Amino acid sequence: MDNDATLAKPVLIYFEGCPNAEAAKSRLRDAHLDFIEESQDSLPEGHPHLNYTSPTLLLGEQIIFGSKTNADSARGCSLDLPSSDEIRRRLAAHVESVRQ
Repeated sequence: MDNDATLAKPVLIYFEGCPNAEAAKSRLRDAHLDFIEESQDSLPEGHPHLNYTSPTLLLGEQIIFGSKTNADSARGCSLDLPSSDEIRRRLAAHVESVRQ
């Protein structure tokens, strides 16, 4: 992925059936963000994005919300889902920090 966070699209990582995945998608849409959806169910074994809770939003390698897990075999849920405004604020803060 491009190292310039100003050019990268956020990636929403989730697994099918995650109780917070649809809410995360809705908040990203409400924030008018263009993002990539990545279902962990379709990722190959060993893929690095299997090591995140669902949902997790990444911008490059930076976690905007969600968290890493210890193993790709253990599925976990992200419980702290930020508001649309908070998501925009976190993304803007990350982009600004990369620019400096």
